[in-house]
Amino acid sequence: MDLNWDLLLPKNLLTFFSNIILKKSFVHAYFFIGPAGTNKQKTALYFVQSIFCQHNEDFTDDIPCLKCDNCKQVSKSIHPDLIQIKQLENNANITIEQIRYLNQRLSMKPLLAKYQVVIIYNVELMTDEAANALLKNLEEPAPETIFILIANNILTVPKTIISRCQVVRFTSINKQELFNYYVKKNKETNEIDKYFRFSQGLPGLLDNYLQIDDFWLEEIEEVKQKLLKHKLPLSDKFDFIKKILLNKNLVNEKKQILQNEIEIWIKIFRDILLIKLNLKNLIRFQELLIPLEKFAKYYSTKDALKILDQLLILNNKINYNLNSQLVLENLYLNII
Repeated sequence: MDLNWDLLLPKNLLTFFSNIILKKSFVHAYFFIGPAGTNKQKTALYFVQSIFCQHNEDFTDDIPCLKCDNCKQVSKSIHPDLIQIKQLENNANITIEQIRYLNQRLSMKPLLAKYQVVIIYNVELMTDEAANALLKNLEEPAPETIFILIANNILTVPKTIISRCQVVRFTSINKQELFNYYVKKNKETNEIDKYFRFSQGLPGLLDNYLQIDDFWLEEIEEVKQKLLKHKLPLSDKFDFIKKILLNKNLVNEKKQILQNEIEIWIKIFRDILLIKLNLKNLIRFQELLIPLEKFAKYYSTKDALKILDQLLILNNKINYNLNSQLVLENLYLNII
């Protein structure tokens, strides 16, 4: 029986999930870890649908069927046995109050399915108090309960939590896996090289490139605009920073803007480093080779490495309570 997952994932992960679902050999907690763009959240929802699917009793259809009431309710996030925890609007963290609410929910038995499933998104955003409260649930799990914890950076999650979960590592896919996916979906294969280059093999980004027309062109234009802002006078840089944050009042909204800025510069400086190392054929933005080469002249290889390191450190700290304007000022005035 096949998993009915219309999802780009490495073959080893699809095999892993297929085995545990068809054998119903679930553990009480899974820790999904991997960089952004590896389809962790989509996988979690397909996993829940596969567990709850009403056709998973006799394996008469693909799992999940996506047609039964349980599957449809999970898709709409209204299934009473699916509990989803994420940071609230205008709050940078997952709080102790949210975990206390979770404890109340877990005191009840499943209503429709055999299990209650808890998905906690961005586990690295939990306060210390929330993490300690969650730890008690993981040490003494309620019967018929499955936890799915999701994080981008394993270094920011307490080891005590990780040690009580089965770690599932999400990675990029290879070009052959992308080719097989294209063939399965009856898609043209002549643009595989371009999409693979742009996504760096990250399935979530590939989904965007495959589903949204000209999505990659938007990223090229964004990079082009960033390169034009380089070496602006200080006053213009300050105006540019204010424009980025204009009318953005919610913490989460500002954080997303900040994350987007840092991630696009990480992509740019990876290409700069490849140019400095004379590996131009490997750069992501081949269409912008000439302006990137001009940009690269401002930096030595050592400088490019140092800046890329600073950007990666900053990106890892993005979930902390950072002042978005100060971070952007540091980025545009001191780093770049």
